[in-house]
Amino acid sequence: MIETRHLHMRVAAEADFDALWEIWSDPRVQAGLLTRPQTMDEFAPVFALLLSTPTMWVIEDRASHLVIGRAGIFEFPEERTAEVAYLLHPDWWGRGLATEAATAALGYAFEARGWDRAIAFVLPTNIASISVLRKLGLSYVHDAEVRGQAAELYELQRASHRA
Repeated sequence: MIETRHLHMRVAAEADFDALWEIWSDPRVQAGLLTRPQTMDEFAPVFALLLSTPTMWVIEDRASHLVIGRAGIFEFPEERTAEVAYLLHPDWWGRGLATEAATAALGYAFEARGWDRAIAFVLPTNIASISVLRKLGLSYVHDAEVRGQAAELYELQRASHRA
């Protein structure tokens, strides 16, 4: 569990399925995602991955205790790398909360887990997410393809991380 000024980030539970499906299925959220499940059945394996990844957390608003998104890292031990990922319900956009959650995830990757590098893949059209990555200190590396979609790879080395 991770606490930030506004957020409580915790391991996902089966009871989170509906709240997270509501977020994932929102067309405004889908427009920025590399994985876009269209039905609950398509979302089920995405949710199963979340449940099986102890470094990917459900985000709750600390004041209301509402589930407002998910953030965390996928770990690639052979590369000493963590992939930072986050998403929020649109009602919570524009408040700096994606930056707050991603900052906590990045700190966890470097400080608690000791990874040498953090990466993130983003759609070139997702300007808000690119802004979050830049605020965190990640830099554009190159164009990439993720599940058949054009994406951009961003990266930050631990030595450059401002803790």
